Amino acid sequence: MTFDTAALPAAQQFEALAATVGVTHDVTPLATPPAAGFAASAEIWMLNQTVVSRSCFDPLRFSRSAARARRDGVDHYTLLFTEQGRWDARADGPDQRVEDGELCLLDLARPLDSRTGTVSSLCLLIPRPRLDALLPAGNWHGAMPRGAAGTLLREYLRALAPRLAAMSVAEAREVEQATLHLVAAALAPSALGLARDAPAVAAGLLATARERIEARLADPTLSPDSLAAELGLSRASLYRLFAPMGGVGAFIQGRRLARVRARLADPRPLRRLADIAFGCGFASESHFSRAFRSRFGQTPREARAEALHGPDLAAITDYHRWVGG
Repeated sequence: MTFDTAALPAAQQFEALAATVGVTHDVTPLATPPAAGFAASAEIWMLNQTVVSRSCFDPLRFSRSAARARRDGVDHYTLLFTEQGRWDARADGPDQRVEDGELCLLDLARPLDSRTGTVSSLCLLIPRPRLDALLPAGNWHGAMPRGAAGTLLREYLRALAPRLAAMSVAEAREVEQATLHLVAAALAPSALGLARDAPAVAAGLLATARERIEARLADPTLSPDSLAAELGLSRASLYRLFAPMGGVGAFIQGRRLARVRARLADPRPLRRLADIAFGCGFASESHFSRAFRSRFGQTPREARAEALHGPDLAAITDYHRWVGG
């Protein structure tokens, strides 16, 4: 997938970027008003389950609040490799500076506030279970791989990006696995100072529960009780796992609403609103409409009209689907 705001009128350029990046972050331009134009371009690949993007853009603020992380259900790590330029980020602690050639891992389940100058970067958007399976339990938000393994990872990423377009699907699967092992190897030396989170057993249970929720979102019988029974957990244990995300019921509804919103933007084919809602697990059209408006501040019909007339619809829809909407 490619993305370039240069093909759009100046007044639509930042809007197009915000619609794409908005699947994971809130963004604000730092140098010019949105209507004055905004230079941004990216090449994006789906490397099996990991999204790899190489992008350049004007000065920008990226933010992700704790409330948004609980609400939107995007559950990935971002490995940021700053090829040129600088990021100033606050991730669960003091400000960090990520400069030319440096790496930083960010956890999208945690809050972030970052600012950039004009920057060129390579990002890996990694589903949590894929990387958690290779790392010790810990808080990896803001970890910066350094040392020999960090240097090896940087050189590998520099060589990887130009070769992605020529890869077959089978090669991409193998390369993704090798890449994630190298990321884990670069991070592991920092584990002792970062082990602040729940034990590995709880992390594994949460990952399994979330996978089952994603697999059953279209099933109207999916509920906290049925999920607890499927996992062999008590209701109390299940609720403790999801307490940081507002509870298991709220999480399930949030994921259903996120899937509906992504499908509203897809005209291939244009489906009835009720059919989309039922296909995402809602048993009542009226309940769906109330929940959607409460979550997004607009009706499903208004959201569809806005999405279908927005810029770069196909690319934005595909990117949202890749990330997990």
